[in-house]
Amino acid sequence: MSWMRTRSGRRVDLFDPDPATIDLGDIAFALSHQNRFNGHAGCYSVAEHSVRVSKVCASDPLAGLLHDAAEAYVGDLIRPLKAHLPGFDAIELRLQAAIGVALKVAPARFLTPAVIEADQVLLATEKRDLMRDAADWGPLPPPLTEEIVPWNNWVRAHRLFVATYRYLIEQEAPAA
Repeated sequence: MSWMRTRSGRRVDLFDPDPATIDLGDIAFALSHQNRFNGHAGCYSVAEHSVRVSKVCASDPLAGLLHDAAEAYVGDLIRPLKAHLPGFDAIELRLQAAIGVALKVAPARFLTPAVIEADQVLLATEKRDLMRDAADWGPLPPPLTEEIVPWNNWVRAHRLFVATYRYLIEQEAPAA
């Protein structure tokens, strides 16, 4: 079996995803229930992280919002584990491509330097504020000046993820 069933009842093939099976509601629901750092940062979801990345990524906030959307289907694996799973990156990239088509965002936008930098800025800030870790995590940009105070609310994370997407996609829509 190479597929999973989503909350909405869709069947998503993890190895050959069809954009027609991708749903924003499924993504928002799953990401709002997945905590960053395998739960060790407390109640701080991937959806909240994604909304925050979209705010930092001024040049492409929509791509910033959706940069981790594939994690709705494969989970938010921690980097040390991901590095030891050959083929995982390819699965994630195929899912991101299907998500891009389904949600009207060119998949290449998820990997631009601006999105990667915004994600790294959030990682540095999360390290400081949520993980309270002084250890070296490798090169990271300076964190944000404001402290992250988690929303601690999956309903809020879900709603803000969807609302942010709808607002940003509307901003990208060509004028009629």
